[in-house]
Amino acid sequence: MDTKSKAIKTFFILYANPNQKSLSAAVLEKTKESILKRGHKIIVSDLYQMEFNPVCGPKDFKVHLNKDNLQIMDEHKHAYKDNLVDDIKVEINKLEKADYVILIFPLWWGSCPAIMKGWFDRILVNGFAYDDDKSFGTGTLLGKRSAIFSISAGTEKDYSVKGEHQETVKDSIAHIHRGTLAFCGIDVLPIYHLHDCLGGNKDSILKYLNGVDDIIENFGQSELLHKLSKF
Repeated sequence: MDTKSKAIKTFFILYANPNQKSLSAAVLEKTKESILKRGHKIIVSDLYQMEFNPVCGPKDFKVHLNKDNLQIMDEHKHAYKDNLVDDIKVEINKLEKADYVILIFPLWWGSCPAIMKGWFDRILVNGFAYDDDKSFGTGTLLGKRSAIFSISAGTEKDYSVKGEHQETVKDSIAHIHRGTLAFCGIDVLPIYHLHDCLGGNKDSILKYLNGVDDIIENFGQSELLHKLSKF
């Protein structure tokens, strides 16, 4: 492929699974391979390998507005850009550099692993990822695109309105693709999910991994689940 024929983009991958031999790890490797073979750049935050601290609290700030009555949104706004601790600033810098964002995780308790939720809490700070009057169509991260690559042990029947969960995976993690990513102004591709990941169906796993490659190929042109940008 002539990589010069397409603009070089930077992908930021946020990854959460402690098992380095998991299917999630295979999805991560396939994603990286698909990005690199097209000449794009990659930044990865492998949260478990980093031993990322997911606990948002007073230690996140070098200087406080009111340590005795800690209002996190106000503290974030006050601390950004100069008074946040270093590990937060590093992750913010990664996201600032990214054109595209990919979240890779197994579905745990109807959501992402807690370590990833903690990343949202600590990194998507007021003043950077959103502001008092800047969210969704006026969000501060407008222009970026995102996708979620997730897997679950539950079957598609389980994750249906009439199934045991009484909702689809899309509905289960709406708080991520709508309430988190889109809230910050990020355009969101339709969720890409593999059901019954422990069923041992090699054909379905291969199909899923090949689908990852297709999504990377068309990342900038894909139809969106949530479109916030004006272009």
